Amino acid sequence: AWLSALQNRPRPGAAKAAGSDEAASDTSSHSVPPPHEGDVSPASEGDVTTEPPWGSEQPGGGQASPESPDDSEDTASRDLLSHLECRLDERIRRWERAFAAAETDCRGLLRFFGLDVPRRQALGRAVSQLIEALAEFLRQLRGAWEDLDRHARAQELRLRTQQRSVQQLRRPLMQRPAQPRPLEEQVQQLQELWPQQQPQQQPQLQPHLQGSPQVQPELPLQPEQSLLIVEQARQEPDYNLDDSGGAATPDIALRQKWRRAGEQTKPGGLLAPVPPLRPPPPPRRRRAGSRCAVQSEGREQL
Repeated sequence: AWLSALQNRPRPGAAKAAGSDEAASDTSSHSVPPPHEGDVSPASEGDVTTEPPWGSEQPGGGQASPESPDDSEDTASRDLLSHLECRLDERIRRWERAFAAAETDCRGLLRFFGLDVPRRQALGRAVSQLIEALAEFLRQLRGAWEDLDRHARAQELRLRTQQRSVQQLRRPLMQRPAQPRPLEEQVQQLQELWPQQQPQQQPQLQPHLQGSPQVQPELPLQPEQSLLIVEQARQEPDYNLDDSGGAATPDIALRQKWRRAGEQTKPGGLLAPVPPLRPPPPPRRRRAGSRCAVQSEGREQL
């Protein structure tokens, strides 16, 4: 309809074209007769002029008239319309390709999230729901990131405050001049503090023996008693045997000596009579080629 209206519109130069056609018909009816061959015009003496033959003049006054403005305007309109149609077809094809690609992407996105929409009518609704869900997820994710950033800034501010407080406490100590004290004063202060740091040893009963009149706390031994016990333990013969009759290690034998020496002491601090020592057991017989015999012979040789 728009194209037909453009083609059938009134032309403003129609009246001018009609007037020019009438003038051309009038001039063609009053044509000039051909000149005689013998007559030569004074203006053209000495010049050889060639005139077109009779009947070669074009209709409309004998001159070639240029193209009318209406025809040129129609041609420009047709060219513009064809150009617009080509551009429109190109845009339509491009839009169709983009629409097909978007539909493929939407189906792939729905398939990625486990949704399958066979009909195209339900595709738009499913995509809109998915976009709303993704927008909500993005909003929650941004909120979580904002909380993390706020926590990081608060922690950084706390560390800066602690460092600033430490620097403020350290600055007056560094600015204060040093006051060296004499060595005698430091030694005297250490001697005063040393007895206070030593714990006071007091005899204490075990919890299950407290309140029993028959149990008395063990009193610490006097230096003379401890020396006597140590000397008696040294004089005791070492059979290198434990109570069960087997060979004992040096640590176990020494521990047994101290235990026997402690059993001989009563709570009053007096020494009890030493019981007679049991005779040593007979030496064990070893075979001639045994490993123990070889080791004992090697020790004797060394």
